[in-house]
Amino acid sequence: MVTAATAVFDGNQAISASADGGTNVATAATVVGNANNGVEASADGSINIATAATVVGDGNGGVVASAQGVRNIATAATVVGNDNVVDAASAIAVGETNVATAATVVGDANSGVAASADGRINVATAATVVGDNNSGVTADADGSVNVVTAATAVFDGNQAISASATGDTNVATAATVVGNANNGVEASADGSINIATAATVVGDGNAGVAASAVGDNDFVTAATVVGAGNNGIVTDAVGGNIGNAAVVVGGGNSDVHAQRGHFNAAIIVGNDSTAFAGGETGDEGNRDLAIVVANNAQARAFNGNNDIAIARADGASAVAGPGDNIVDIQPSLFALLLGALLGIFS
Repeated sequence: MVTAATAVFDGNQAISASADGGTNVATAATVVGNANNGVEASADGSINIATAATVVGDGNGGVVASAQGVRNIATAATVVGNDNVVDAASAIAVGETNVATAATVVGDANSGVAASADGRINVATAATVVGDNNSGVTADADGSVNVVTAATAVFDGNQAISASATGDTNVATAATVVGNANNGVEASADGSINIATAATVVGDGNAGVAASAVGDNDFVTAATVVGAGNNGIVTDAVGGNIGNAAVVVGGGNSDVHAQRGHFNAAIIVGNDSTAFAGGETGDEGNRDLAIVVANNAQARAFNGNNDIAIARADGASAVAGPGDNIVDIQPSLFALLLGALLGIFS
């Protein structure tokens, strides 16, 4: 019904709106600013109700909204800022249904912000950036259902923030960053069901934070970081795993893994420490808990059931596994009590 390409101010190029099929209610490319290039809205199939590419600012390029299938109700690429280039924002929905597919940028000098939904249903697929100099923020949903798939970066200089759901169901898959200069934050769900898979970072300079669910019925898989300079915070569910979580509060921690089994958790509150819970090298662990509340410490609960490893002091090492029902608390409660008594009577 409405197909419009609009440019306000000077030096804008290649501003286009195209609708080519049945229904296509509103297809619009809109620019308010100077020297923007390659702003395109395209709807090609039956229905495609709203397809919009919008730019407010100067020197932006590669802002594309494209809907090419049956239904695709809202597909939007939006940029508010300056000098966002190299595929600044692209929202692409190809297939049946794809209700809302959105790439949104608010800030300057961002690139490669993309939301893509390609299959049956895919209700909401969104890539969002609020900040400057972010790149490679992508949300991709490819299969049947995939209800919410979202990649979000807030603040500056973040790279490779991705959420990907490929398969049947995958209800919520989200990678979220609030901070600066984070790299490689990924949430990935690949199998049937995988209800919630989330990688979350609050802080600066973190890398390799990943939540991955691959298999049947993974339910809750989460990697969460609050702090700076952490590396390799990974939750991995392979084959029917339920409730695995890697959580870090602190800085400079590395190799924090919760994986391969049910209800495994690796938790660090401190700095420069490591933690592992679950199965490794092909084995499985269930209800394994590795906790560090210290600095320069490690806790490992692995390859067994109901194993608990707790490191409670700086430099401590607690290991529970392989085997079942193993508890290792370092230093031991007896050692802590003895130290307290010696302190009282010294």
